Order: sequence, then C-alpha cells, then structure tokens
Amino acid sequence: MLLIIALAGCADGENSMTTGESSQALPLSFANLERTGRPNDALAAPEGYTASHADLVSPTYGVSAEVLFETAREVLAAEPRTRILAVFREERQLALEQRSALFGFRDSIWVQAVERTDGSSLLIYSRSNVGYWDLGVNRNRIETWLAAIGKAVEAKSS
Repeated sequence: MLLIIALAGCADGENSMTTGESSQALPLSFANLERTGRPNDALAAPEGYTASHADLVSPTYGVSAEVLFETAREVLAAEPRTRILAVFREERQLALEQRSALFGFRDSIWVQAVERTDGSSLLIYSRSNVGYWDLGVNRNRIETWLAAIGKAVEAKSS
C-alpha cells in the first residue's frame, strides 16, 4: 500500500534538472534558490547563505573552501549510484544525480563549498525529480553526506 502512495505523484514523468544536463548545466544560485514547495527536497546551509529555509544547518569545517570542495568531490564520486554531472570550479560547486536503488528514480543534487571567517561550510540542495513525497530520502542523503565529508576532512587534517 505504501508503494502505491509513494508512486502516486510520478504520473507527470521524470523532469530534467532545473539547470539542464551536464553539457548545459549552470551553477545553482543558492542565494536565489526556490524550493519545490513539496516534501520532496531538502536543503542544508550555514546561517545566512540562502533566502530559502534550510532544513539543516551545515557545520563549519576548519579547512579552506577549496580543500572542502575537493574533499566533497572525492567523497561524493564514490557514493553508490551517484554521478557528477558538472564541476564549477570558480563557484566550488558540483551538480550531481543519484538514482534510487529500487526503481532508478533520479534525484538532482547541488553541493557548494563556501568560505567562512572560521573555516568553510557546505550548501547542499537535494531534490527528487519525480513524485510528491520522498519519504525523507533527500534529507537523509544530506545528513549522510555531511557526516561522510566531515570524517574525510578530519582524516585529511590528522
């Protein structure tokens, strides 16, 4: 029964990323980010970096934004069913997609490292491209990725 409810919003089909596919992708403007308004996206950000409400406050890492960006890139490239679609070096931003294990639904994710006075932090926006409700998948992904990136930063700093 739950499966039927979760898939009910899928009738509109799979949309492409708002910014296009890899060859046409543009960096996401976190400052002007407009969320879906549905319970199928999640946002992590340090205080004051986006006009949209963040679901999670990103931690501050005691490394430069460039080191954090490269660490995030390494960690996320190793994530299952995840593909880096575009790398925006100047913005220190990645555009990624991750497919669900069971049905292969594609979620769009943007990750950006930003400088802070006391180190650096991450902006992560993850959203489902199909359906209305994601069963918390996007928020869980962000929490898992923040933890994995934090461990990798610690390992590099040791």
